Amino acid sequence: MGVRYFSHPMHDLVICSKADYEQVPCAACTDVCSGMTYACKPCCFYIHYWCLIPEEFSHPAHPLHLDLHPVPADFTCSACCRSLHNGFRFICREPCCSFTIDVKCAYPPPAITYPNHRHSLNFFDELPEDVELSRCDACRKPCKSSVLYCLGCKFGVHLLCERPMCMFEHRHGALRLPQSRCPSKDCLELKASIDEEEFPRHLLRLCFYCRKEIGPQTPLYYCKDCKMIAHVKCIFSKAKGRGEVLEMIRAEAKQDGENQGAKEAATQHVETFGSMVNSLDDKDKAELEGVHKRRVVEIIKVLAWRNSTAGSSDGVPNSPFLDVAFSEFRKKLPHDIPRTNSLTVASEEERLFKVAEYKMTQKLAPVLRELFVTHGDVSEESRLTQNPRIMVFVMLCGTIYSMANTKVAEVTEELLYNWWKYLMFIHLSGFKIQFAIDRLKVVMRAHYTDLQDDNNSILRMDKEIRELSEEIEESKRELQRLKDEREPTSSVTDESLVEACLKNARAWKY
Repeated sequence: MGVRYFSHPMHDLVICSKADYEQVPCAACTDVCSGMTYACKPCCFYIHYWCLIPEEFSHPAHPLHLDLHPVPADFTCSACCRSLHNGFRFICREPCCSFTIDVKCAYPPPAITYPNHRHSLNFFDELPEDVELSRCDACRKPCKSSVLYCLGCKFGVHLLCERPMCMFEHRHGALRLPQSRCPSKDCLELKASIDEEEFPRHLLRLCFYCRKEIGPQTPLYYCKDCKMIAHVKCIFSKAKGRGEVLEMIRAEAKQDGENQGAKEAATQHVETFGSMVNSLDDKDKAELEGVHKRRVVEIIKVLAWRNSTAGSSDGVPNSPFLDVAFSEFRKKLPHDIPRTNSLTVASEEERLFKVAEYKMTQKLAPVLRELFVTHGDVSEESRLTQNPRIMVFVMLCGTIYSMANTKVAEVTEELLYNWWKYLMFIHLSGFKIQFAIDRLKVVMRAHYTDLQDDNNSILRMDKEIRELSEEIEESKRELQRLKDEREPTSSVTDESLVEACLKNARAWKY
């Protein structure tokens, strides 16, 4: 689909793959592109996702509106005092004012949703001098530093006054759960300082993101399940780089269930996966139904090709699902593979979050962001409209998540069938997912090779058991033969010995 950006009005910008933007400078900030990047490939125009700043901008250091000038020119940034030669810049629209700021200094902090406040807040280490100070909503003292601030209505609250918990997606190799996802669903606790009992001084207390030591009196975010610790600024910076909106939750509301009414009122306006499914109109449903019908036809053709003459490609010559890696699976597909349970990729109550111009559930949002960073917008050539396209993205991210979190030993043929049919649906929707199909091929080969090896091992063991059983029977027969040969001789010998002993006893008696 893409987005139309005012500084490049000729064409829509689309999310490009990592291979397209490596070593290419961003048009806005001039840094080498990294992370989620939009591009117009014909014009060689590349720009970071977080550099897509609105044409009009209000910065806390300059209350008047600033206009974005995307034309390269020499200028000095009024914020950092650097002399720059390229990149975008914001200029005050007042003719008598020379205030100019580069895009890096104009980056807005990550938007933060805060309980019972209708606007998004921003976090500031220090509020600029030109910003009107407000009193903290909690302690009623002036807000100057470490403050969550609303640029619209001047609402402010010290971060450490309320110590809100932060919903934040994180992976870790920390103390308790190496190489795993946090089971607490990413709820981080804000601490005014590090806990000396849990993190003694002899341990290195490093921020998980910047790898710098956290001072004894430095505020930090902490995950009680995996023991991850991180600077507050690093969490907010990471969220800004991802393009996320941070959700804050009052600690007492999480512990004691207070403010439940306010939370329920807020959730009434929160879009969930179920509400999006229910909002699909007849046109959206018709688009998805059309893909479903094409998948049914494709499956029939695949099965028909399986029964055709060897070496031919009748029916589906260009289908990626005719690869030899799927041959063993196709043999069992009609009758031998159970198909009772479908793969659940998302539940109806899961909230949707904005990722670029799309929406995704919280669990799958990191998968979509990583997908965009590595492969770009794989739906670029799809003809689906926005909502059906989001549904297919949920299906794709859910399938990738399931494949990534399933061990080879846990793979079943029913699970393979679910992955196979979902990827076929996504492929027929016009998504470029050859990377996912190739991954499924690897899993298929591993599953059926191991299964074949297991079967071969069982056959070898059966053969060895039969051979050993025959040897045992032969040994039993030989033992019986020896016993039969020995018994008559033994009886004669025993009787002679007895008679001799009796004679000797009679002789000794007399």
